Amino acid sequence: MVERAAEVGHSGDWPSVATKPSGTFKRAEGRLISFTPAMMPPRLRLDNPIIRRIIEAERALADLNALGSRLVNPEIITKSYMTREAAESSRISGIPATTEDLMRHEAANHTAASIMAEMRIQESLNCRDAILYCIGRIKDGADIDIDLIRETHGVLMKGANMKGAGKLRRMQKFNPSDGTPAGDDIVVPTASKHVRELLQDLLKYASGTGEVSKLVQCAFIQYQFEIISPFNTGNGRMARLLVLAYLYKWGLISGPFLYLSSYYERRRAHYQQKMEGVRMRSRWREWLLFFLDAVITQAKESVVAIENLSTLRIRYKDRLKNPNALTLVDTLLSNPYITISGASAALNIGYTAAKNAVGDLMTHSVLDRADMALRNRLFRASAIVDAQRGQSQWGP
Repeated sequence: MVERAAEVGHSGDWPSVATKPSGTFKRAEGRLISFTPAMMPPRLRLDNPIIRRIIEAERALADLNALGSRLVNPEIITKSYMTREAAESSRISGIPATTEDLMRHEAANHTAASIMAEMRIQESLNCRDAILYCIGRIKDGADIDIDLIRETHGVLMKGANMKGAGKLRRMQKFNPSDGTPAGDDIVVPTASKHVRELLQDLLKYASGTGEVSKLVQCAFIQYQFEIISPFNTGNGRMARLLVLAYLYKWGLISGPFLYLSSYYERRRAHYQQKMEGVRMRSRWREWLLFFLDAVITQAKESVVAIENLSTLRIRYKDRLKNPNALTLVDTLLSNPYITISGASAALNIGYTAAKNAVGDLMTHSVLDRADMALRNRLFRASAIVDAQRGQSQWGP
């Protein structure tokens, strides 16, 4: 039986650095100590600084939501946003592929430098597919339950050659979730026998209305899911994915326009310290403030990026006369890397017509050459790449 937050007591198995843990520890094997988090919700008084931060985060999300809902074709931008979220989330989990790596890879017809590079890129693309799959199922009316979580994990782990894809783990994990030793001991996730009970409790908390703000729930959901580690691998990516899923389900974002993992990746050590602070010292307040800062920063960054992309689209549409080149602009907003063969396929036109469209875009400084070494020459819309990063200084 897993304990409630108010019932967590002292244990002789505590690591030396755990002064006020948010759960219980139990010796697993040798230096390994398993950590079982208390059930939701934690006890935290929301003081005025937290309330002010919640209001600021909700306002930033409302601005992003309003802008996203006005987009004529949001799917154009959604793909690029989720590619960035997937790349950053995967990098946090130790998969070294950048957003540009993924976009170049797809545009170049999946040409990678090595089998290992191909595997890393595919893992990151799986993360994007998992986000879009989960949100698509929610859009179709699915509840966020254990079945949907397992299905989404199956998409995340597609092609990973592992037996546990889409299945809750049945064995004790003997690798630490964050790789951080706690003094002379190494903390590992809870025993597998507690996983389903903890997940069910988490989902029950997520469906409740007891919190002041849904953003508070999202912060706690992300922490709790990652600490439970219900799968053999991919738990961090799934936890970050679930935040987007709940934000979408609750109507706080009109589409997956928020890439929180970019904030975490830029502050990776700080991110891990905040998570560990909850586990070892029950520092929920510090984690909540960090999460809210991530929402505020990334929502504002997303607004700037969407406005930049929308402005670019208008400028290009005003300048271009070739109808195929005009249509290709929308393709580039989704992925600013392209080949002539890719343009031909995207527009369903012949190679010569596609070549002319690409040439017209180069003449108007929309495209430049990205890689001449590839068999199919790769072109890049540099201004769109900068705009997607939230930068506002473009080319001609």
